[in-house]
Amino acid sequence: MASYFSLERQIGGGEVHLLSLISKLSKEKYNIFLAYPGAGPFEDLLKGKLITPLRVRSLRGKYEPFSVFAIMWLIRKYRIKIVHSYEPKSAFVAMIAANLLNVPVKINSLHLPFFTPYWKETGLRHTRDRIRFLRDTITTYLADKVIAVSDEIREEKIERQHVSPDKVVTILNGADTDIFSPTLGDENYLHEKFNIPKGVPTIGVVSRLEPHKGHIYLIKSMHLIVDKVPNIRLLFIGEGWYEQELRKAVYNHHLEKYIIFTGFQRDIPKVLSGLNAVVLLSLYESTNLSLIEAMLMEKPVVASAIPSHVKMIQDGINGYLIKPGDVEGLANAVITLLKDNQQAHIMGKNGREIALQKFSLDRMCKETEDLYESLLRRKG
Repeated sequence: MASYFSLERQIGGGEVHLLSLISKLSKEKYNIFLAYPGAGPFEDLLKGKLITPLRVRSLRGKYEPFSVFAIMWLIRKYRIKIVHSYEPKSAFVAMIAANLLNVPVKINSLHLPFFTPYWKETGLRHTRDRIRFLRDTITTYLADKVIAVSDEIREEKIERQHVSPDKVVTILNGADTDIFSPTLGDENYLHEKFNIPKGVPTIGVVSRLEPHKGHIYLIKSMHLIVDKVPNIRLLFIGEGWYEQELRKAVYNHHLEKYIIFTGFQRDIPKVLSGLNAVVLLSLYESTNLSLIEAMLMEKPVVASAIPSHVKMIQDGINGYLIKPGDVEGLANAVITLLKDNQQAHIMGKNGREIALQKFSLDRMCKETEDLYESLLRRKG
């Protein structure tokens, strides 16, 4: 089988999902080949995986239209029987190549609501998004099955693109319950790495730095939080094109003392173990992996009350749900968690139990393998 992924500089949920999947898929059943566009943190994370990495430079840049021929060559060379594609542009190319060569099984994974953010655009941006819609329609038509990582994404695909319900299946994201375990944490790691005094409460956002992730609401709420918890530290963990705008907002609000931009971090379990709480105020999401990982590390969560988060966070049980953009509600939730250590501890315990039941990597991989096997049987 082969997977195809178009890489940007930062590591996001799609990349993490793919890395997790290939680490757990049965190596007795499948020889795994992974095509990706070039050097970077994603390539580094492939080291040690029991797969065959295949660098395809044309998957990114001005030669993208020719990447279909490169992928066709790889399919022929390695006699690929399953093509499982990620990310819209590379999925489009991979599905065309797989169909031209009559590959038996063709699957596309979706990790974000594709249409929700875009249909308010006008002018050239609206034209751009109509082209994206057409590209995605063709990709969906060429795939045998589409995997959605949340019911919201599946429903959106069916309702807005009029795809047959039988073609789209939900396989919820999952994280490795062995790697993300509080027994493997290091509470001093974060404080030592970023020179935070011991005992200082910390909260963190683990995500790409993009507008829809809601970092700006935390920045706006920090004066309210600092008023009650004056020694707090907020960590923005990740990279993204929106970083400079966020840094300007931090400067304009005079919060440089309290907010740390950590950049890309490899050892997320150790980073999470040093946080008192995890926050994610996204305006739209799928079944977010960073929240699952936080829950598995027994961290209480403050999240926006969007549909996918509502299915992960039980308000008052393993965290708090906040109306998107509610700065005062966000501040009150964070202050409550930092002031009541016992309640935060109970919520963290509850979160791991919920994640073990619903969001394990073993469950995700089994459901994916079952889909592979059912499609292979159908194709004989």
